[in-house]
Amino acid sequence: MVEQDVQRFYEKEAEMYDESRFKSVQGIYVNSVQKETVLKLVGDCRGKHVLEIGSGTGRFTKELVKRGAHVVCIDLSSKMHEKARQSLNTENVEYFVMNGSHLGFAEKSFDICIAINVMSHIKNSTKVFTEVNRILRKEGIFIVNFPNMSGIYFPLGVIVNLFERSLQAPVYSRWYTLGFLINSLRGSGLEPVQHVGRIIFPKNYCPIILFNFLKKLDRIISDSTFNSVTGNLFIKSHKF
Repeated sequence: MVEQDVQRFYEKEAEMYDESRFKSVQGIYVNSVQKETVLKLVGDCRGKHVLEIGSGTGRFTKELVKRGAHVVCIDLSSKMHEKARQSLNTENVEYFVMNGSHLGFAEKSFDICIAINVMSHIKNSTKVFTEVNRILRKEGIFIVNFPNMSGIYFPLGVIVNLFERSLQAPVYSRWYTLGFLINSLRGSGLEPVQHVGRIIFPKNYCPIILFNFLKKLDRIISDSTFNSVTGNLFIKSHKF
């Protein structure tokens, strides 16, 4: 039921997804820092096989391909794949309509896996992490982000989890605590080695004074010892 709900939502959103999220002043900033964060955590990916779970319109795919990776994209929405194909047009990308809980790939097929802005739409994180562990090669890297219940947005997370709905869109959503995700990753055979926190910005209108304040706070806190209180946490794990 959750998977169908998410699939329907993104089939409808595909055409205007980038326009509605990443064209405003705050959207451009969010797009930039998310790419910066993910690529820094990925590191050198030249010649590597990368699985992207919830690849959407190919925001991260494009950057990975530029850096010499071969990327396999999975998403529940075929329309998202269509948008990605239009903008990428490269032989170094493959597309599959698939969910992260049942990955149709052989064991130890990939060097790197990323799942960005995906976990909030998944009820059972353990299934996804177990599958990621299965398809990663030894010393493979997994990068995932999630909306953080452990930080300053705790009251909002309580509301989201109570109603199982995003505050900014009519789609299933769930927030996680950092401790829960770390334990879930370890239980699936993946060892968290680093996490980076980013501030959550309003999806639509954000007054310029608030935007400038949040941007400064984001830069200060992202790599500090306090980054675990931010709303959007990125975790890098290794398969040992």
